[in-house]
Amino acid sequence: GPLPSDFSEPILPSSKCDCVYFLSKSGSVLIRRANHGQFGEWKRWAVPKSIRLKTLTDVHSVKDSSVFGISAEGDLIEFNENGKNLRRTWRNHKHPPGNNRLAPFEGLAFVSPFVDETTATREVSIFLLSRGGDLVEFRSGGASSSSSSSSSS
Repeated sequence: GPLPSDFSEPILPSSKCDCVYFLSKSGSVLIRRANHGQFGEWKRWAVPKSIRLKTLTDVHSVKDSSVFGISAEGDLIEFNENGKNLRRTWRNHKHPPGNNRLAPFEGLAFVSPFVDETTATREVSIFLLSRGGDLVEFRSGGASSSSSSSSSS
């Protein structure tokens, strides 16, 4: 298996399954699933050459099969474990409007306590920071910028 020096921080647990997600320093996503109370084998997902992941930011909060990361370019990247081909597995959500490239930090997910009666789903948001220090919200239906800023006058 991989050595501890092969990983980038943070290492994220899933809230949906007994597994832990890692980003290797070479840029691939590694998953280690539990098997009868013990950690089982490693699974490695190759990342397309056009995507350079810098950090993982959320595991399974928005969708049961989706992992989100931030690219070196500051874009939000979605990795769908159920994707049937490369195009369906990796999705670049780009960065929010304006010059709000995302900072490579772990996000904070919020799952709404309210269920949408028409779709029987809950809205989920991931709150992220831009490189300029602004708070950015990615909603399960798409991205939207929040108007919060870390700068003071």
